[in-house]
Amino acid sequence: MASGAGGGVVPARPSNLRLRLGGYRLERAVYDHDLTRRLTSVRFPLSPPLLRDPRRVRKRQKKLQVSSTEDVFRPGSQWFALAVGCLIFVGACGRLDDSSQGAQTASPARSSAPASPVVSPSLTSFGPGDCTLSPPPGFSATRLHSNDDFSLFVPPGWTPNSEVGPTETVVARFTAPSTYLNAPTTVEVASLLGRYSSALEGAQQNFAPDPGVSNAAECQVAGDRAAFFQSTDHGQPVYRFFLVHHELLYMVTLKGSGGFDTGAIRDTKTVLGSWTWLS
Repeated sequence: MASGAGGGVVPARPSNLRLRLGGYRLERAVYDHDLTRRLTSVRFPLSPPLLRDPRRVRKRQKKLQVSSTEDVFRPGSQWFALAVGCLIFVGACGRLDDSSQGAQTASPARSSAPASPVVSPSLTSFGPGDCTLSPPPGFSATRLHSNDDFSLFVPPGWTPNSEVGPTETVVARFTAPSTYLNAPTTVEVASLLGRYSSALEGAQQNFAPDPGVSNAAECQVAGDRAAFFQSTDHGQPVYRFFLVHHELLYMVTLKGSGGFDTGAIRDTKTVLGSWTWLS
């Protein structure tokens, strides 16, 4: 309660006064003693004749939307402060995201390098993990036919043996140049020696009585695990190499007369290094 100018008692004004005018309701907000009218909602429960015209209804609704938008973005209002705070927060999140992306792009992406040809560390001997040598650039490959066709490099000076027929187990046989020591020296390729899950298993099953099998070593030929060991054949030294492709066993035999020329070992490694499956 407050005292008026004439000494009378003037009732305090309500902070929120709702009036019903012509069938629709207006909400009037009073801040202190300044009567600042703000239309926040309009309801039409009685649908008076004045507002039955759809054009007038849309016109009034548009005015209310503009009024509400101006109140929200009026500087100093709580809605304006809230909107500014949200913009600042979103901007900060964007900067953090940009910085994290920059940190990720700073480290180089990992990429898988293409497989390089296996290069032998020794040109004069065989050893575990060492049974191939890369062929010369631009070499000419010879295609051989079997259950699975393959190609390989025939070193210069090596001559093919024409007596090998296509129906025999031996696919090809090549003789080393006559200038090599321990002539004749041959390289023989055989196929269809049985089905095995690994090259080492094929070597053990085919040459188990041979004492050299117990010292068999492994290496890689044509992208697969191969096995080999040194032994003798009718008193002559031999190296036997075993490959498995589609569970079929293949064998390459290097045979010399009393020993091996270093050139023959180098050429045999090149043959194995050039081996490529075609089917």
